[in-house]
Amino acid sequence: MLESFGTALTEGAKGGALPSSVATTNLQLRPGTAPKCVVFIRGSFTPTGTTPVVDVATAIGLRPNDKEGRERLAALELPPIRRLDQFVELRLVNANNNAALTFAPVYAHMSRSIDGETRGSRDLSIMLKFNKAGGDAVGGVVLVPDRRLGAGGEVFQRNAQRRYVYEASWFTGFNPPAARTAPATATVVTPATPATPATPASPAAGAVDLNADVSTPAGSVAEMQYAGSDGVAITATITVVETRPTNEGLAFIAGVFGAVRPKIDEAVRREIDDDFAATAETAALTLEAEYASAEGAARMALVAYCRAASVADEPAGVQDRFTKSAAARSAQIKANIAAIKAGAAQPFGSLVAVSGASPSVANASACQRV
Repeated sequence: MLESFGTALTEGAKGGALPSSVATTNLQLRPGTAPKCVVFIRGSFTPTGTTPVVDVATAIGLRPNDKEGRERLAALELPPIRRLDQFVELRLVNANNNAALTFAPVYAHMSRSIDGETRGSRDLSIMLKFNKAGGDAVGGVVLVPDRRLGAGGEVFQRNAQRRYVYEASWFTGFNPPAARTAPATATVVTPATPATPATPASPAAGAVDLNADVSTPAGSVAEMQYAGSDGVAITATITVVETRPTNEGLAFIAGVFGAVRPKIDEAVRREIDDDFAATAETAALTLEAEYASAEGAARMALVAYCRAASVADEPAGVQDRFTKSAAARSAQIKANIAAIKAGAAQPFGSLVAVSGASPSVANASACQRV
């Protein structure tokens, strides 16, 4: 249980990238055209019990009277969605010279993270690339920071310079216009790409603009599957990676818990583990026995020194007093150590001094009660 709790704390504190969401679709485009709007949806599409189908238009904030927006959403021909976790609309934008493209999120709705969380924040890294059959993939990446889970959708409008808040870097076009063959006496020329029509007014906050500034002729979902023999096969891939911020407060708690866990483990084992309790009791009794033996040995050594040491002044007598006073002091120290281990008070506050003099002179205090 404690291990699971500690793991939960540690995992909850972690930041970093979560598993990515990837969606791929094949397109057949008229030469010289490109989609102007890409919608990415993550959620549950599998019927489960009586789970109702989500009203996507209402969920993403389309106004009830926004007939054109709702028609464009319906034209996407989405499968029934049982749970809407994420809805992102990207707008593709041509450079003024029509030689490059970029894309920008114009709406983002995120109610549930890919890790199942419905609270907190996530950074979104969105990569969009286009791969022409037989050619190299082109595209870019844009970062949308600090998306609050369950906070509803947000519209990203253009600034005074008519740039979006978050934009990918420019990348080269992937579907140039087809060369047009003139009469035999003429040279082959490439017509200029039609200019992008003016962008309609930005939508009101809280509503998503599905009325993208789609350039003719690729201006409908049907035109994304152009049926002409000169159609260009393109594969579009979008990858969304969520990044979870590190929870510094939870990381601190996890660190503290890790430091004190050994003590908590021991306290819990004492309460719930009979074998541990028995082992601990046996160990305590063993220490008490060792203490009793050490104290008894020390007191016998005191008797041998204080009452039986030689009183002779000859070298043999002095040597005997040195030997017995040293033995008594050593025994006292060992008894005090045993008392500490057993959790008892130290029995010898005053230790015998090692001396060759008479015990009544050199250690009168220690020998007084012996």
